Amino acid sequence: EQLAEDLRTGRAADDAAAEVELMMMERAELSAEPRTMSFNQAQMLMIEEMHEIKEGRRVGVVTGLRTLDDIISLSAQHYTILAGSTSMGKTALALHVAFTAARAGQGVGFASLEMPEKDLSKRVNSIESGLAYETYGRAMSEQSFRKVVETAKEQQGLPFEVFSERVRDVPAILSEGKKLARKMEQRGLKLKLLVIDYIQLVRGRGPNRLEILSQVANDLKQVAKQLDCHVVALAQVDRTLAKLDKWDQWPQARPGLPHLRGSGDLEMAPDNVLFIFRPEYFLTPPRCTPPPEGHDDWLDYKAEYEEWKGKAEIIIGKARMGEIGSVTVGCDLSVNRFWDLDDGQERIAF
Repeated sequence: EQLAEDLRTGRAADDAAAEVELMMMERAELSAEPRTMSFNQAQMLMIEEMHEIKEGRRVGVVTGLRTLDDIISLSAQHYTILAGSTSMGKTALALHVAFTAARAGQGVGFASLEMPEKDLSKRVNSIESGLAYETYGRAMSEQSFRKVVETAKEQQGLPFEVFSERVRDVPAILSEGKKLARKMEQRGLKLKLLVIDYIQLVRGRGPNRLEILSQVANDLKQVAKQLDCHVVALAQVDRTLAKLDKWDQWPQARPGLPHLRGSGDLEMAPDNVLFIFRPEYFLTPPRCTPPPEGHDDWLDYKAEYEEWKGKAEIIIGKARMGEIGSVTVGCDLSVNRFWDLDDGQERIAF
């Protein structure tokens, strides 16, 4: 009845249909009817999947970061929360992974609920052009402008699509995801990755923000299953982590599962929870006040700053089918680039 009323007041039919599919899947999973599989059959499915992986027919999302891939796999029908404080580089890392996957021929959808499509394209363009995306809003030299245009031409065939800003709730995301999956199939490709930036901005229904966010966090698992792809949803963490009094307190800002903002389901629902953390941010004025040069603590501060300059820590807080731990990678947020430190150079591995 509610959906019928929504349709009468102008809701898109595709969105309503997608919500019905979500409801039916949730009902099936909660059904009291026996839903079993023999252990032998489960083993056979496992072996079949492992054989496909071995033969290269089933691969997870290509991240471009070998050190991260060694710990965790972004496989189909699973979903990951990528969290961090403001300015830590959540969107930059998500774009790096999305662009790397698209470069490798994996279909990518990106639902940006915060950033206009045009601004998102600037950041993707900057990955290859090497020009800081912040300069795209100012007059450029002829050489730099030519570089932007050449990069745009090189990227025009990427299997990478940005969802309209009107796609703001889970049924709409599912509906557009299905359309995109069909479009990818027509190109002989497969939708492998869906990024949502960010989960706290996804609209939902409920009496309060906590219940809405809980419902969204759980529904995204169904989206990953129905689209047979990996879903990465960005999330904010507790803002109090960014409030430090002294430069040497930066380790206290390292995020963990208790710092996910808004709902405990952000921790429980996803298969993986990753955090991105940049100590350099907290060691750079005006976020901190360094000790004066010549002070007893000056050398310690300088050593800490140089140790973390141009680096980010990716913390694996939860991995249902992987390891808990962290990796440190190189990063340049101005051009949305990340790289393995043992590569010896700032490059993207395609």
